[in-house]
Amino acid sequence: MCFHRYVIVVFFVGLVHSDVALGGLILNVTQNGNDVHVVASGELNTASLTHVGDFFTDSRVKPNIAQLYIGPTGAIPSGRYEIPIGPTSFGSGLNSLFTTFADSGAGDRIGIVGALSNLWLPVGYVSGDSLFGSSVFSNETLASLGLNDGTHVWSWGTGADTDSLTVNIGTSPVPEPSSPLIWMAGCATIALALRRRSSRDEQ
Repeated sequence: MCFHRYVIVVFFVGLVHSDVALGGLILNVTQNGNDVHVVASGELNTASLTHVGDFFTDSRVKPNIAQLYIGPTGAIPSGRYEIPIGPTSFGSGLNSLFTTFADSGAGDRIGIVGALSNLWLPVGYVSGDSLFGSSVFSNETLASLGLNDGTHVWSWGTGADTDSLTVNIGTSPVPEPSSPLIWMAGCATIALALRRRSSRDEQ
């Protein structure tokens, strides 16, 4: 009986703390055959960010200023947010100075301009909502786009408002974190330890 009370307490503690920070948003940029694919998924806590306004953006990349927009091709409205200073470049060399537009794309407009500390999200984005977007740069390589392999992270907020955006270029795609699953695993471990302790106390 004591063990079951422990499990219930630990379970609800896990549920409460699983909402302390969202899983973040991850953009994976990879070579896929003759094309470069960008896929983003996750969610963001924007409570501590300042929404500057809504402007038209299109899908493109310009590495020397850490600029990357993905989603549908063509100019569509998107919301601009100010974020703390982070990485300011995705590459070096001549190719990194040029802007290359995506040939196709779908999902949400998601963008980052590291050199200007700007984050771009769908108009009217609600903090914590799921995000998904993708773009394809046809007949391009990471090198031809001026992109260097690496992982770039922008973080913001404190406590419950902590979150981050990660751009992973070239290396193995980073899976989207799953806070609830992590907490469930942690809760199970704690519950097992408590059960063992309870068993010893009863002997």
